[in-house]
Amino acid sequence: MSYTCRSSLFSFTSLIRISSLSPYRQCLVHGSQPMQRQSRLVGLERRLNPFSIAELLHMLGSYLDLVSLITCLRVSRHWYSILLPCLWVDLTLYDSDYYKQPSFAVARSHSSLIQRLTIQGQVNVSFRQFLICDNLTRLFIRCRRQKDNRTYDDLIQRHQRTLTDLTSSQPTTTKHLSTLYGCEKLRELILLKVHLVGPGQWRTVYEKLWSRLQVLVLNGSWLHPYSEESMALLPSEVAACLKSWGTLEIRCQIQNLTLVGGDFEAVMLGQLWLIVQCSELVRLRWTPLKVFEYERGSMHRLVEAIRSGHRWRQLECLYLPQHFLQSDFEVLLESVNQLTELDLHSSNFDLCS
Repeated sequence: MSYTCRSSLFSFTSLIRISSLSPYRQCLVHGSQPMQRQSRLVGLERRLNPFSIAELLHMLGSYLDLVSLITCLRVSRHWYSILLPCLWVDLTLYDSDYYKQPSFAVARSHSSLIQRLTIQGQVNVSFRQFLICDNLTRLFIRCRRQKDNRTYDDLIQRHQRTLTDLTSSQPTTTKHLSTLYGCEKLRELILLKVHLVGPGQWRTVYEKLWSRLQVLVLNGSWLHPYSEESMALLPSEVAACLKSWGTLEIRCQIQNLTLVGGDFEAVMLGQLWLIVQCSELVRLRWTPLKVFEYERGSMHRLVEAIRSGHRWRQLECLYLPQHFLQSDFEVLLESVNQLTELDLHSSNFDLCS
């Protein structure tokens, strides 16, 4: 086996040296006609040169930075045709003239190659209203102005058929979430600002969207900060409403759940209700903004759900940066058998309980 590898390496090295010679000198080396030997060398080069394999060349191009990729595009027409999708597969648009970016006409002519699109700020309205990418799978929207949500909703609606991952930093309400109901392939959703009115909207969004996701990240308060209806909710009313629902019949597919924010007890009750629905959780990160007392913290609420009969048998990673009781900690470890990673960063615990 070692002899074969050395022989192949020697042949490939010889091929590189011989192919750099002129046809006449190749004739002197091999003792045959120049044109005949050249055609044989071309066939041998295609069999031995790894860069002649389109799949391998495309894979190597996907790891290159932008400058190196542009350099490789200028090597030959063969390399250009193979590596061009690597240049357009991930497109980032900015609202500043400091960054060089393609015009709308150029982006539209290569729109079929775009698979990941990132929008930073208020880019040209033509991109948001008219750009259609047939193979777009990931969309990242980073914008703080809520008045432009409509144009981004139209952008999402045009790509409902192919979209699988979505990240948005815009304030998100039920109206904006309704545009995602038609994204049947959506599996990962990251929302950095979620503004809902109350438990009724929580259940609607869960049944139509959240339950069929695999990765869900919700950041910010679930209650709309400018809605009198949401701010007037009492924890007792929310608890009674959630208890009346019980465990919903819709099977939840969420495996990775992150809940950050929520400085009201009513919001924590809603977050706990969502966690209870996710019986197939593998990773859970629950980080309320407000530090509650030991008997009202996130770990104590999880233990109460465990004592009520709820189990997360596949849970492997748990992140709970809240105060907790030693008794609750022991119950949690006994009930979650598959736990391999536990993060209690910035937590205090009471040994006297």
